[in-house]
Amino acid sequence: MSRQTILISSLGESPAVVTEAIDKLEEAEGIRFTQVVTLGTDESEVRQGCAILNEHMVDHYADRSIVYLHEAIGATDVLTEKDNLDYLALVAKWLKTSKHLGDVYVSLAGGRKTMSALMALAVQIYGAKLLCHVVHLQMSDSLQRDMNAANLSRNREEWETLLHPASEEIELVRLPVISLFPWINDFLRALGGQEVDKLDAPVRTLLEDNHLVERQGGGWRVTASGRQLHDILNDIQLLPDPSAIAPQDKVVHLSSTHHGNEQLRPHAERLRNFPFAERMDSTDNNPACDRSRALKTKYGNLVVDVKTSAPEVLRVTLAYTDAGYALEVRTRAQSMSQAERVKRELERFLIG
Repeated sequence: MSRQTILISSLGESPAVVTEAIDKLEEAEGIRFTQVVTLGTDESEVRQGCAILNEHMVDHYADRSIVYLHEAIGATDVLTEKDNLDYLALVAKWLKTSKHLGDVYVSLAGGRKTMSALMALAVQIYGAKLLCHVVHLQMSDSLQRDMNAANLSRNREEWETLLHPASEEIELVRLPVISLFPWINDFLRALGGQEVDKLDAPVRTLLEDNHLVERQGGGWRVTASGRQLHDILNDIQLLPDPSAIAPQDKVVHLSSTHHGNEQLRPHAERLRNFPFAERMDSTDNNPACDRSRALKTKYGNLVVDVKTSAPEVLRVTLAYTDAGYALEVRTRAQSMSQAERVKRELERFLIG
């Protein structure tokens, strides 16, 4: 697959920050985005903005196919320590996943300032081709109200004007990036409490200056902040590489004799956009699935299991069907620990 060009953007109450970033970056960098990922909270206007982008981008960028994905933390705002750590982990996961697929551009214009700070921190760890902020030079209180998702939802006829202001009204602010990714394994060992004294002096100093490790007697100890960062990075490193197959090229194979094809096909088509999916196949019905574990999604209740004999295969059962129609989703997981980690990602993807 040819390299993708991916935008990762924070999303707050206005979806305009995303379309402004797409338009300005494409003009300034001479690029064409193939995938856009927005990251936000579970706040109602963020969900409204996501719905607007999902519909509008298909129409406005109809001359090409842009895969649009959105993911949110469970909280409606980024206030507590847990909220902040959850958002940091979300951004870091998408950076690690996306950098294997192509060039990653990051915009931190949307959402709260804490979200922007967390995105900037994650970029310094995992890197990006460009980190930026987009500023609307004509912004006013009334224009800001017009651009929020609640107003846009009521006034569809204003989408083109408000989501795509003139280029000269938007300022692109490039921000510096110093990627620490080459030292990620050193960080993980040290923050896991191993071999801190064997680190190169500059790396150890970096961890010490940021209060992630500290001297204790003749040795070193990992601080509470260091342990938190270790848990986040270690969890992300468990993920296998994403599929190198473009979503539209992923194989969907439903048996011609399977009675559940009408129900299975919409799910299989949506799963093309799951980053870790390689292909989707219909499989034997699973009527005995544990429906008490079913995920409640807008497409119906679903149960996800790991195929123990083949960790690269996850089974998705349509728990809302009496027959238990099921799909097998092939991933690049190579161990049960990776399979369980990808299962968590698939469950988040299905919940949407």
